[in-house]
Amino acid sequence: SSSLGYFNFDSTDEDSDYNDLNGKTTIVAQAVNAAVSRGVVCVTAAGNNGPLSGTIISPGDADSVITVGAVLTDGVTPAKFTSRGPRSDSKRKPDVAAQGVQVISASAQNPIGYIEANGTSLATPLISGSVALILSVFPEMKPYEVRHMLYKCGSQSTSPDDTLGYGIPDLLKGLLLQGIILTTPLTYPVLNYQRISAGVKSSANIKNVHLYLSFAGSGNYLQYPMYKSFSTDIFSADVPLQRFGFQSVFAYIIAEDNKSTRRYPYDSTKYFEINPNEKRIPCGIDFAELTDIAKTSGTTYIYPSIVSRNDKYVNLVLQLKKKSSTIINIFNSIGQLLSSVDLPEREEGIISFPLDISKLPIGVYFVQVHLTDSIENTKFMIGD
Repeated sequence: SSSLGYFNFDSTDEDSDYNDLNGKTTIVAQAVNAAVSRGVVCVTAAGNNGPLSGTIISPGDADSVITVGAVLTDGVTPAKFTSRGPRSDSKRKPDVAAQGVQVISASAQNPIGYIEANGTSLATPLISGSVALILSVFPEMKPYEVRHMLYKCGSQSTSPDDTLGYGIPDLLKGLLLQGIILTTPLTYPVLNYQRISAGVKSSANIKNVHLYLSFAGSGNYLQYPMYKSFSTDIFSADVPLQRFGFQSVFAYIIAEDNKSTRRYPYDSTKYFEINPNEKRIPCGIDFAELTDIAKTSGTTYIYPSIVSRNDKYVNLVLQLKKKSSTIINIFNSIGQLLSSVDLPEREEGIISFPLDISKLPIGVYFVQVHLTDSIENTKFMIGD
């Protein structure tokens, strides 16, 4: 990621001429093109010499670089200062754009402070960060594939220009165009299980997601189905801690939709490691949103168990000791059946299921959970 460009120099005999901005003549353009040919994705600033056309700076003219223009905080309007193309050979630049006005940035004067700053130098790191996210999901992508993904998901994908290029990229749209999104797994202990979870999303219907574990270095991988959360795109499998035998295991995940399959890690020769009772949460994920399991050893319970009539849901949590089908019935205080939910059969593990209480009046309610070979009971109260 480069927020530095060259056009004029102290020694004027070394100044670049507009005719030099053809994508391959200046030294910095040659350097960027060489880096990209070796597999490096290069992102650079368009420059702050706008609003006239032909004000792009080098290496923003380079054939292989992703050149970034700047927009206002509305995400649409070009910043007046953002340099415009085209290159001297009439080819389009910049490539894409991002916010370049009032961008929250680290302060150069205050080591723990933040400022609002302007410039294509501020827009460029936003696209660089986007590229890093793309490569974290699809590490096999080549630099030209990354660049064209940004084109396809840009706000001006069908009408690019020499001011903002293909526009503001919609990163999620671009990733879904590429295939199944399968995120870095996370893991944490919950009750007597080790939970392994990953985000899985696709533009097609997800058919199944499976976790494969090799215990005690056996080399044989056992398959565990991963189940989707009722409220997010997180898929999880709960593995009994006793299976680990106090030893780490090697693992990989495979997700399949109607069009393709995706493995994590992508390289079929690599695996990730899980240790029993390990808590490993990737940066940016709020653990409080994951731990929807109350601090209790009970096998069936509701939280919060006391709610107000303005609340719409309570969470039913039940621990399956073995593979089982599940029927959830809600009764009022005089034994009338109010609703019934039939859940698909699931393997051993923990289920967290939201119960819709938005239409229930104040009172005490009883929940009866029918499992394959047992019945569990719990209750909750709706107050004023």
